Amino acid sequence: MNWDVFWAVLFVMFVMVPLFMIWAFAIVDLFQRTDLRGWVKVLWLLGILIFPILGTLVYYLVRPPLPAGASKYGMADTEYERAQAGYVVDKLTELTALRDRGAISPDEYEQQRSRLLSA
Repeated sequence: MNWDVFWAVLFVMFVMVPLFMIWAFAIVDLFQRTDLRGWVKVLWLLGILIFPILGTLVYYLVRPPLPAGASKYGMADTEYERAQAGYVVDKLTELTALRDRGAISPDEYEQQRSRLLSA
């Protein structure tokens, strides 16, 4: 067995691949954040690209936290909750219509209703 190949593969799989993934996740996280804009994003990106290990480490350690009530994807938590509530109301309306037409039994209606309300 060629031990040089073994140690090289081990190094790549357990050191280089995880480092590359952490670096890529930092870039993806940077682009998904809606609270950072313009030059701040560009400076973070340059820091991560020019100094891959150090820039990524600094980004994860000192990146600004999200503002209260905001999510990473641009929709405030309350907006998300409202959208979810609207979905539940729509599904309950559909279930009621199906029950009233006789397409589902009252027991099926109650099962589906309790599943929707518990989620």
